[in-house]
Amino acid sequence: MDVIAKAKTQLKSLQRQIADLQSRQDRLSQFIATFEELRALPEEADDLVTPAARMNELAMSRPPRTAKAMIVDAVQQILADGRPRHSRELLAILEEQRIAIGGKNKLLALSAILSKDESFRASRKVGWSLSTSETARPEPAATGSGLFIHSGEPPDPTP
Repeated sequence: MDVIAKAKTQLKSLQRQIADLQSRQDRLSQFIATFEELRALPEEADDLVTPAARMNELAMSRPPRTAKAMIVDAVQQILADGRPRHSRELLAILEEQRIAIGGKNKLLALSAILSKDESFRASRKVGWSLSTSETARPEPAATGSGLFIHSGEPPDPTP
């Protein structure tokens, strides 16, 4: 190898080392500047609550969520796409999400939980879906002969 090629190789090596040293110097300068800014803060800054500590504090102040509430929330998220699903399909998705449903018959337990919550409506043909304000809960069927239509007015108290 000739002298010029050797000198060029050494020059490139030194330039890489200088670039590395410059990078380290910049990082150290930033660290020192940040440290000095933080040290200059008033003592009240010690009382600041970090976001993680605040979330912990909120979680501890809130009562623990029940299993039913977790199931209801999960099913609401599943049905949020607008596609109805049968109980068996919902149960499979919940099990994939590792959400436990108690009871011997998990399908019946899931159906019982959903039927007691007004945010769901059931259809034997298409399955469970989210209730809208217009379809929240149908009024119970009348026990009469079926000849009269409910007008929305209170019944006449006189026989």
